[in-house]
Amino acid sequence: MNILIAIDSFKGTISSIEGCKIIKQAICDSGFIGKVFAIPQADGGEGSLDIVKSVLGGEDIDVEVMGPCLTNIKTHYLLVDDKAYIESALILGYTLNDGLTILNRTSEGLGMAIKDAIIRGAKEINIFLGGSCTNDAGLGMLYALGAKFFDNENKALYPLPEIYNSIERIDVEGLDIYKDIKINAIVDVDNPFIGNFGASKTFAKQKGATEEEINILEDGFIHLVDVIKNQYNEDIGYRSGYGASGGISMALNYFLNAPLYKGSEYFTKITNLNNIIKEVDYVITGEGKLDHTSFNGKVVSSVIDLANENHKEVMLIVGKSDLSKEECNKLGIKHLLVINQEEKDIGVIKLTAKKDLYNKSLDYFKQKNDHQVI
Repeated sequence: MNILIAIDSFKGTISSIEGCKIIKQAICDSGFIGKVFAIPQADGGEGSLDIVKSVLGGEDIDVEVMGPCLTNIKTHYLLVDDKAYIESALILGYTLNDGLTILNRTSEGLGMAIKDAIIRGAKEINIFLGGSCTNDAGLGMLYALGAKFFDNENKALYPLPEIYNSIERIDVEGLDIYKDIKINAIVDVDNPFIGNFGASKTFAKQKGATEEEINILEDGFIHLVDVIKNQYNEDIGYRSGYGASGGISMALNYFLNAPLYKGSEYFTKITNLNNIIKEVDYVITGEGKLDHTSFNGKVVSSVIDLANENHKEVMLIVGKSDLSKEECNKLGIKHLLVINQEEKDIGVIKLTAKKDLYNKSLDYFKQKNDHQVI
């Protein structure tokens, strides 16, 4: 029997590459006889760049840019020949949030990284969107690339979400110099820009926003929709995928003509998962937290769909699960291993996360081997 491990990262604790290695070691140490394939996955969030580099190689380019909380940070992106790969989580990620209100966080650093890559000769920019702590609709990124924003008195504004209701005109003439650069956006969700399932109402809370701040963000986004409608006669409010990474996907697609690609499908393709899965009997996938959003174009849902297409049995290994046993059954999840169901601070979890993943996986597969289930 052959086993395939294709998991996402356990956000903030274990990368997908580390997680695959740990689970593979646990399976091998359990007495399992057979081949074990470890193929780390991502959906555009944290860990995306490491997977791309493991497949394509390339050179890490160090760069200093504006962080999400308006202070400079040191980060990096990947350059492979004339193609750049930029992970937004390395520039705008949760760990870079120093407590500044979400109303004052910016994606400007992402624009600075894009600009740096182009200066270095990149003709194609691939941007992985996911895991950001910002909710600024990508206006900070556009500002760094040359876009300008004005109020009703034609006064130039620095685009932070708290003042979005004051924006009355967007000048994108400065973006014309990028028209010959191919930009691709790899997104982790297909949510729209506004509404109950939009960027602000769906994701801002997990970025630390209060209910009052969420309402301010949503009002600001609705106002931006109106500005774009008045200026360009197009309604972008409910376009699929425009709610990714705090709305950065909207800015990339609408103003920079970047097509939106589903992240989980992108990574199954570049890692050759579609073909490798045919060689195995049993598939393991998972992520840090299992909930209903896990089935909204994320790694877990993509791997399960791929396994079902190829008639493979599937198991999930997750850090925590918010789904009941009944909900799991309805979703077709027959085998679920939860590493730590207790509510703990992420800092506490991180201390023993790798050890816990190994020990729980080892115990599980020892029992399976003893009962000759695998």
